[in-house]
Amino acid sequence: MQSAAFSKPDVPLADRAEQIKRAGAGLGWTMTEVAPGRLAGVLAANAQTAKVEIRFDQATFSILYADSAGLHQQARRIDRDYNDWVERLEDAIVALSSVPPSRRR
Repeated sequence: MQSAAFSKPDVPLADRAEQIKRAGAGLGWTMTEVAPGRLAGVLAANAQTAKVEIRFDQATFSILYADSAGLHQQARRIDRDYNDWVERLEDAIVALSSVPPSRRR
């Protein structure tokens, strides 16, 4: 995935991590902080599992493929479910970035 922009670019990095975790949790993703500006995400649905790495700064983020199981990956192609999950995650992150921190709870 190419970089996507947050709705509001002036948010501290720690707040970005929490925002991404919250957006992912709302869709069933489990997020783990790997390092400042990096999260690992896992989504398991039925017999399918997707793992991603999310790299971010205060203004942008990227969701990168890390691994998968049960998604019929062949060469550089992967099951449509993976792409749908990642698109929904991206949309949720962008949408949540427009909500003021006091209203995110």
